[in-house]
Amino acid sequence: LVGIGAARVRDLFATAKKSAPAIIFIDEIDAIGRARSVGMMPSHDEREQTLNQILVEMDGFNPNEQVVVVAATNRGDLLDTALLRPGRFDRRVIVDFPDVEGRKAIVKIHAKGKPFDETVSWDRVARRTVGYSGADLENMLNEAAISAARVAREKINMEDIEDAATKVKLGPEKKRLQSDLDKKLTAYHEVGHAVVSHFLPHTDSVHRISIVSRGMALGYTLIPPAKDKLHETKTHLLERIAVMMGGRAAEEVIFNELTTGASNDFDQATSVAKAMVVEYGMSSRNKKNYYGRL
Repeated sequence: LVGIGAARVRDLFATAKKSAPAIIFIDEIDAIGRARSVGMMPSHDEREQTLNQILVEMDGFNPNEQVVVVAATNRGDLLDTALLRPGRFDRRVIVDFPDVEGRKAIVKIHAKGKPFDETVSWDRVARRTVGYSGADLENMLNEAAISAARVAREKINMEDIEDAATKVKLGPEKKRLQSDLDKKLTAYHEVGHAVVSHFLPHTDSVHRISIVSRGMALGYTLIPPAKDKLHETKTHLLERIAVMMGGRAAEEVIFNELTTGASNDFDQATSVAKAMVVEYGMSSRNKKNYYGRL
C-alpha cells in the first residue's frame, strides 16, 4: 500500500484542475504535514511521501488555473516549514474562540427549530460561555434539547442550558457511590476553592458548586470568566493559583489531613506558574528573562 497517499494527492489535484474554478480543502493537515524527521531514517515513509507530493503539486500551480488550496489545523506549530513557504500555505488566518457577540450569533443559528421558554436569555447564555467554540455551543444546545426531552418537557429552559454547558466542559454526571466521609471531604474541598475566590478582589464570581462527580473529579467549583479577556495580569494569575490551592488548604484546616483530591489542582497551578516564569517573564527574580515554550 506504499504510495497510495501520494497517488491520491495527484488524483485530487488533477480533478480540481479539470473542475476549475475549484477549492481544495485539507482538514487536519497536521496529520500528514508534520515536520519531517531530520535523521537518516524517516519516521513514516508513507506520510512523508504524501507530504512531498502535496508540495510538488502546489509548486506546479499556474496562477491561471483557478484552484485555491485551503488547509486547517489546530496545531500549526507542528507543521513542516516547507508547507509555509511563499507560494504554498503562506497566508494564515487564525480562527479564535468567538467573542460574546459571536457566541450570541452562533447560538441563535443552532437554536433554530428548537423550542425555548421565556426563561432563556441569549445575552446570558453568551456571557456564560466564555471560551466555548462554535462546536461546543452547538453541542450544548443539543444536550439541552435532550435534557428537556428526557422529562417530556415541550420547551427547553435556562436550567437545561446551564446543565448542558457544564456537561460540555466537565463531562456527564457519574453515579459514583461515595461514602459519607468522601462526600464531606469533597464538599469542604470545593468550598475551599469558593471561599478563596470570594475574598480575592480580582477573581471571577463562583457560578456553581457541586459534589456530583463529573469526569475524573468527585466534585467541582465552576468559576467561568465574567467576560472575554485579551490579557492576563500577574495579580490575576497569582489569584487563580490561590483559588486552585484553596481546596487543599480547606482539607488541612478542617481535617488536619491531606488527600489525593488536590492532584488535578496541583497540575493546573503548576501549569500556570510555569507559564508565568517561562512564557510571560513574570518571575520575581528574573523579570526580564523570557525562556520561550519548553
